[in-house]
Amino acid sequence: MNRRLESYNMFQVLFYKKSILANYGKYVYETARDNEFGGIEGFEDNLIARILYYKENPKVYIYSYTRVIYDSDSIALEKKDTISIK
Repeated sequence: MNRRLESYNMFQVLFYKKSILANYGKYVYETARDNEFGGIEGFEDNLIARILYYKENPKVYIYSYTRVIYDSDSIALEKKDTISIK
């Protein structure tokens, strides 16, 4: 098992629409520090996809793996799986 993976119980990747009016880069640090849900506050309507790995029990290497694709303000597709990492 990779030692770096052992220290993570959750890993999330968010994808936002590219916009000439938005500069997401300047909000990333503040978001990671301040927002418990991990999204960029004020840009929720620009979220197009989310990938989430979540380990409920830190002693077991079983992860919940969720992929969500958004269409405007609703969920267009959501798929959840369970992954065992050995």
